[in-house]
Amino acid sequence: MTSALKTLHAIRPCLLGSKAFAANYVALQAQCRNKSWWGNVEMGPPDAILGVTEAYKKDTNPNKINLGVGAYRDGEGKPYVLPVVRKSSYALTKQRR
Repeated sequence: MTSALKTLHAIRPCLLGSKAFAANYVALQAQCRNKSWWGNVEMGPPDAILGVTEAYKKDTNPNKINLGVGAYRDGEGKPYVLPVVRKSSYALTKQRR
């Protein structure tokens, strides 16, 4: 790890809310990655689940549901099973009998 990156890691907790810090931090990480053992490894495709989460964060609808997580909860914190999952489970159980 370069001394610049060590310094950045040390002061990171103080600057987490700063957009300028975030941009510089990402740029510095990319710079260090390019000089590392993994620097020649091509980046893989973007993760589809992370894209769903990003879309959720941008959505202003108050009734939105985050489908990027594996377990869903209602407004009271109780487990919520999506109707399509319930229907599919029923169909599979029925087939096995």
